[in-house]
Amino acid sequence: MTPAEQTTVDRPDTRRRDGTEMTLLVVAGAAVLPFGLASLTFGDRLAQVDPTSVAVDRIRPGEPIDLLWIWLLMYAAAIVVLLAGVPRPGPLWSARGSLRGAVVQAVGGLVVAGETFAVHYAGFYFGDCTYAGCWPWTEQAAALAAPGVSAGLAMLVMAVLVCEVPWWVRAVVPLVVFLTTLTVQYAVWDAYLVPIFQAPPR
Repeated sequence: MTPAEQTTVDRPDTRRRDGTEMTLLVVAGAAVLPFGLASLTFGDRLAQVDPTSVAVDRIRPGEPIDLLWIWLLMYAAAIVVLLAGVPRPGPLWSARGSLRGAVVQAVGGLVVAGETFAVHYAGFYFGDCTYAGCWPWTEQAAALAAPGVSAGLAMLVMAVLVCEVPWWVRAVVPLVVFLTTLTVQYAVWDAYLVPIFQAPPR
C-alpha cells in the first residue's frame, strides 16, 4: 500500500478519533462547571467550627455520608479523568495525548481549583467573630478546599507535561491526588484538625 493510500485509509479513523475527543472534551468542559458544588458537599460532611460561636457550641456537626456524596464523588473522579482527553493512536501505556486535550485539562484544572477555593472562602458569618482574624475561618477553609485545589493543580501540571508523559499518566495522576487528599482529609479531620480549629489561636 502506497503512503497516499495509507493516508486515505487512516484519515477517517483520525477524523473519528478527533471528533470523539472534541465531543468528550466539550461534555467534560461543561460538566466541570458545577465542580465547586461537589466540593462544597464534600466539606458539608465534615464537622466545622463556627468562628462566631462561643466555645461550648462552636462545632457544627457534619452531615452523614449518603448516596448523594457517593454520586458526587464518582462525578468528580470522572471529570478529573475525562478532562485529559483521549490518547493518540498507539500502545496505551506509551501513547501521548493531544494538544487540545492538554489545553482543556489546563483550563479545567484552573476551574476545579478556582471553584473549590471560591466556594469554601466565600462563606460569611453573621455577628462578631470570637477571635481576632476570625479564627479559624481561613485556615478551616484552606483545609476544606485541599482535595479540589490539589487535584486542579495536578491537572495543570499534567497538562504542561503533555509531550513528556503518556496520556494515562496525565489522566490518572490528578485522580490519585484528589482521592488521596480527600481520604487523608476525612481520616484526620475529627481527630486532629477539629480540635486545632476549636482551640484558641496560638
